[in-house]
Amino acid sequence: NRQQVYLFSEHQFKTDKVQTTLQIPLAYQLIAYKDANFNLDQNIQRFLITPNIRLQYNFSVEQRLLASYRFNRDFGDFNSVYRGAVLRNYRTLQTNNTDVQEKQIHSASLGYEYEKSVSMLFLNGSLSYDRIQANTIITSILTDSIQTSVVLPFANTYSTARLNLGFSKYIFGLKSTAGLKMQLSRLVFQQIINNHLLPSQSHTASLTGSIQKRIFNSFSFNYQPFVTWTTSKVRADGGLTASPSFSTFRADQSLSLAMNNKNNTIEINAQHSYTNQPLNGSKAYFFTDAKYRRYFKKLKTDISLNITNLFNVKDYRLYSSLTNQLLVNQYILVGRMIVLRADWYF
Repeated sequence: NRQQVYLFSEHQFKTDKVQTTLQIPLAYQLIAYKDANFNLDQNIQRFLITPNIRLQYNFSVEQRLLASYRFNRDFGDFNSVYRGAVLRNYRTLQTNNTDVQEKQIHSASLGYEYEKSVSMLFLNGSLSYDRIQANTIITSILTDSIQTSVVLPFANTYSTARLNLGFSKYIFGLKSTAGLKMQLSRLVFQQIINNHLLPSQSHTASLTGSIQKRIFNSFSFNYQPFVTWTTSKVRADGGLTASPSFSTFRADQSLSLAMNNKNNTIEINAQHSYTNQPLNGSKAYFFTDAKYRRYFKKLKTDISLNITNLFNVKDYRLYSSLTNQLLVNQYILVGRMIVLRADWYF
């Protein structure tokens, strides 16, 4: 049972150059839970102050600096206090040995935006940092057949830092739009694996591009490449002699072509995916779908032909890496499918 009395106040200050918003939520919260099967009968009372401040400084109409800070306190739900064992899937078991999970979350960000409407140029960048202090930590016992995770009442701190950069430009000579986004992130936290406390790190770098073009108002072209590289490392500690380090590289490309006129529509969508993981090798896949539709005005009828999975890919494997394990997910796909459809309107 969760009860809360809540009071919210907001204060704004604005000039030609500066805009500031300060929010101060106040709350009194009572959480009560009991379970006779585990001799549980707990009451937790908290008085919460979670301020949030946002600042915007305008250098000009099209150039601004953004800053924000937020403090929040997050509490777990039923899943964090139930003491019984829960079978998550065929080889993962989870249980709890702690009270309600409490998190103190500090979030800060600094950003910059620049736009030039006349030349259709847009730039943005941001740096953000999150620090989370929790009163619980997850310990995992790994065996050949099952992974058992238990939530224990020990303090734990983990942090995330992110750098984001973005660019978008309309190219008048080509009558097309080009964009580029980049993100770098770093996650630092601790975990207990087989009774050893392991400081862990995870780094991710991603790059996303886009090119959009329209020709003669009837033909459109959209190309989007995406590249991501993830590496994770567990520092040897507590008597361990090994320090595993895992990495995954993935590159995706998607291409969409569409042509429309008065009565006909043609669409072609293609996607190429490449993944490399040092311990599992490389995998590449190519998917293509096509669609044709024609409208017969006198008959008030649409005739459409849809082709999915043109190259008949039936097996798909997705690689990913976590701080202490490599994951391989395998999917059996429906093969090539062709559907002819008629829609009559009356």
